[in-house]
Amino acid sequence: MHKINLFFLSVILLASCTREENKRVITWVPVYITASEYSQIISQPPTALINGGKIAIDNNKLFMVEQGQGIHVVNYTNLAQPVKERFIKVPGCYEVSMKNGFLIANNGPDLVSLDIADADSVRVVNRLANVFKSLQEANSIPPNAVSGDYFECVDISKGIVSKWIQQITDQPKCKLP
Repeated sequence: MHKINLFFLSVILLASCTREENKRVITWVPVYITASEYSQIISQPPTALINGGKIAIDNNKLFMVEQGQGIHVVNYTNLAQPVKERFIKVPGCYEVSMKNGFLIANNGPDLVSLDIADADSVRVVNRLANVFKSLQEANSIPPNAVSGDYFECVDISKGIVSKWIQQITDQPKCKLP
């Protein structure tokens, strides 16, 4: 009788330690791009504002960060009818400022100065590498995640994290406390 009870107790204990293999959860998943894609800064037609961030103003232009993606250029000469003019694709951008007619932003870990005199052909004037290294390291956790959210752990061998999206996946190893 004692052996039977010991057998059932062992089965119960082992069953409580098994992981639910097919459990699917909403997970933050990193989207990777290569280093060469990351450094490509280009002017594009206007896009929808989805996840706005910091702003800078120069004359009648407003420059608003689209977090992790780039900078919206809005002409507000007519305050009643502002016009979206361009979108400057700057992967990994979260910071923006204006100085002497140049747009200063982060391009992931790098600080870049952009000549925006010709809105159709934005030009990188200067690049300082790894100024925002801590910002890039902070992007190893989804910036919009909240306590209890699951996320895929970043794998730097896949490239640089440009943004995070939510998907239903098998339960990942990483979870915010």
